[in-house]
Amino acid sequence: MKKVLLMMVLGGAIALTSCSKKGDYTCDCESTMSTNGVTDITSSVSFEYKDQKEEDAKDLCSANESSSNISLVGITSSSVTTCTLK
Repeated sequence: MKKVLLMMVLGGAIALTSCSKKGDYTCDCESTMSTNGVTDITSSVSFEYKDQKEEDAKDLCSANESSSNISLVGITSSSVTTCTLK
């Protein structure tokens, strides 16, 4: 009986330590807009993700990234947003 109880305690301890830990993360994003290759506007924003698993926070942060290009009447405008999880 003692061996069974010991095995259950050890198994529970291993299960608890192998669970993904949650934490607080910050996603810093920077957007750059340019027209005809000249940077016009640069802006930045931060998002806070509280009590998240790291993998979930990475997914949320990368969902904020984007890029686009528009050409109209000889004018080309582009926008790029990159994000970094901290």
